[in-house]
Amino acid sequence: ILLLNNKGDIHAVDNRCPHLKLKMTKGKVTADGSIVCPWHRSAFKLSTGEATEWISWPPVVGKAMAAVSAPKDLPTYPTKVESGSIFVEV
Repeated sequence: ILLLNNKGDIHAVDNRCPHLKLKMTKGKVTADGSIVCPWHRSAFKLSTGEATEWISWPPVVGKAMAAVSAPKDLPTYPTKVESGSIFVEV
């Protein structure tokens, strides 16, 4: 599970991209509240895990991979913060 603090909102998402199960640890968080996979640039909403971009990198190979691999959402987990502790429901 990958914990992220995006503008004060705590999110917990699976630490493996649903495409090839590669780690999301070095993924970039975007201004619109998505995380982008560092490997193939798939993007997922932090709040819901919805795939908003699917395998866009590398340009030619990514398009071919996307054609044979249906978009998959990134699993998310409910979180709450109490007394400075973060709780994740798994």
